[in-house]
Amino acid sequence: MGKCVRALEQHLGVRLLHRTTRRQSLTDIGRTYYERARAILAEVEAADSLAAETLATPRGRIRVPVKGRLMIDSGEALLAAAKAGLGLMMQPIELVQTELAAGRLVRVLTKYKVPTRPLHMLHAPDARMTPKLRSFLDFAAHAFGA
Repeated sequence: MGKCVRALEQHLGVRLLHRTTRRQSLTDIGRTYYERARAILAEVEAADSLAAETLATPRGRIRVPVKGRLMIDSGEALLAAAKAGLGLMMQPIELVQTELAAGRLVRVLTKYKVPTRPLHMLHAPDARMTPKLRSFLDFAAHAFGA
């Protein structure tokens, strides 16, 4: 190691180490040179990792800059916007199933779990809980995952 350091010092034309018979310490330029070399090696390692990642399985998030936010409160309008290539949408499968089957829409973020939303079923306050009403409420609870 000592020969390599002396060769580097000779190549650079500066002393990198203070040497005594008992210890060695970095000179000011030695400390600066060491820090810069360490930063360069870290950058090389980062570049190597970046190159290796291109061979690996994709992961992480894709950030898509948009110039404006499209705010629509209509499933049909959102469907038309998505088909026109204006962005992503999250809609019930019943609304998009035909478009998906026809290839006009493509599923993305397949591992993303869609957040659930509460469903409230109302009936007239004076209505008795008839078997027909109870049957419908049970059916709806089962069909919509309550």
